[in-house]
Amino acid sequence: MSIVKQLIGHTSEDTAYLVGDYPYGYTARTSIRYWVETKPKLGQRFVSQTLNPKTKKWNKPKCSTYSDAIVIGLNEKGYVEYANVHTYSGYEGFKAFYDNYKLDEYQQEKIGNIVRRFEQVYAKQKELKAKGETSDLGAAFRACVLEDIARLERGEELAQ
Repeated sequence: MSIVKQLIGHTSEDTAYLVGDYPYGYTARTSIRYWVETKPKLGQRFVSQTLNPKTKKWNKPKCSTYSDAIVIGLNEKGYVEYANVHTYSGYEGFKAFYDNYKLDEYQQEKIGNIVRRFEQVYAKQKELKAKGETSDLGAAFRACVLEDIARLERGEELAQ
């Protein structure tokens, strides 16, 4: 399934998306809340937490592994799910994520920078191939990194 309606602004326990009729055990019903947790050095992760119907206290949150970015939304059946991008998503995955979802400021900066870096590396690969030097993606990436190092040594800012 895929997200048909994106849920925006659910970034903590206080602003979580709340579902009021969620199964708990075999017969009980309870509430569950969902949000996206952000830690700049680690990324983002999807979090869910159920309310214990007997004690009326929130259970321990259940967290996914960290991704570069996560959005939550409702699928065709109205159930909450999430979409994410991570290290292995590749250019196509990051570009599709960037183009298809409404991103917050953190996501726009992080995913935008990754997409631009991919585009720089692919442009460098094309340039090197045209010169007859190599068409290796790794060589193109190394060339981009070396150009960045040279810019920094000259006191210039890196291109965004």
